Amino acid sequence: MTFDARGHGDAPGSCALGHAEAGDLEAVLERIGDDQLILAGEGLGAVVALNAVMRGDVEPLGVFVLDPFVLGSDRFRRDLGDSGYHVFPVADLALIILWLQGRSPVELEWPATAPDVPVLARFTGSDADAFREAVPAGSPVRIDEVIETDSDLGGAVDSPWW
Repeated sequence: MTFDARGHGDAPGSCALGHAEAGDLEAVLERIGDDQLILAGEGLGAVVALNAVMRGDVEPLGVFVLDPFVLGSDRFRRDLGDSGYHVFPVADLALIILWLQGRSPVELEWPATAPDVPVLARFTGSDADAFREAVPAGSPVRIDEVIETDSDLGGAVDSPWW
């Protein structure tokens, strides 16, 4: 199942960079009533899946994410540009606002109360290091760093993989 996050596709509202969308994901999962699931997402979808699990909103069988933009990386800027936003100043202003609030698109404090859910995270660029530092030793998280050799690719994949 896929869904349009707020401010995307036909969904009303404004994008909240993955914070409010985690609650939207929880509402969708409550509505369909399926507790035997694996969450998967790329870019913002990856951010939403990770935030939902770290907040304890959902407890899937596992999580697979591609290129969640942890620090407002090049991927974040590229996705904004691909969506028709002028990367400067929109991306920079969004990152400054998050920084002033002490936040990142993905909350980097992996809480002790987070469910013991296996996570496979694939990253391009420096976000892998930031995510690796936030995950406590012994957690069921595997982080793979993908070396991007083609600058035209939008991350680990160049089109939606679903």
